[in-house]
Amino acid sequence: MITYKAPFRKILCTKLSILLGLLISIFACNKKEDASDTSTANKKRDRYLIHKNIPAAQIDGLIWMRHNLGVDTKLEPNPKKIDSKWHGNYYQWGQKKPSGNGVANKATFFNPSNNPPNNTWNAGTEEKPIKTSSDPCPDGYRIPTVLEFERLIKATKTVNLGTFKSLNSNFGAAKLFVSKTDKQIYLTFPIQGFLKVNHQEVNEPPYTDRGVTSRGYASYYFSSFSSDSHFIRELFINQGTTLSITPGDRKNYAKANSSTIRCIAE
Repeated sequence: MITYKAPFRKILCTKLSILLGLLISIFACNKKEDASDTSTANKKRDRYLIHKNIPAAQIDGLIWMRHNLGVDTKLEPNPKKIDSKWHGNYYQWGQKKPSGNGVANKATFFNPSNNPPNNTWNAGTEEKPIKTSSDPCPDGYRIPTVLEFERLIKATKTVNLGTFKSLNSNFGAAKLFVSKTDKQIYLTFPIQGFLKVNHQEVNEPPYTDRGVTSRGYASYYFSSFSSDSHFIRELFINQGTTLSITPGDRKNYAKANSSTIRCIAE
């Protein structure tokens, strides 16, 4: 049996303690958070986590997907520079099937008379939303309500990424929603524009798809809100520092346009 003198044993024990501490620290740093951790502290603080196997961010108690719907969730959620890979699908309001992917200049699926019922994406209320079978968001997520978008705006500051200019080839503009309580936590919203219909020429359906407009300049992110048949509301984003929920569009073509979606946890 090997024996060690006291000074050597002391040095060895000290080094082993340091090594053990490092291993514990590395384990803690690499541990992925999960939404199943329902402690009071985690419910309150803004943080990144994995929810339903999808990268998410919790801001003001609400859990948001970190990518637009249709984007490969293996991509870095907050790149220093974005391109077309970070642009998600376009959808007509109330549809589960996308009108086109993030690089589409024209709709590949299009309902010329799209006007689904008001509760197509929310079988509950603004205060207590209920996901429907028509909701395109993945398991555990749904289309956000107006109230949830308003909470996101109130709980964040915004920073522009890239150049804001309306060009069909401009995939590099985005708006960052940065947590007011932890500036390391933020969501990246690409500025995708939308697929527009020919409402200027035709006031009633059926409409035709005129293709993408305002890419790189502005974005409309759908909420689940609808009332009075054609009346919908969206999160509007452009280069300005003030974000807004659209007051609502009552025109007949409102649900025929195709916009982007950012899902929120149920």
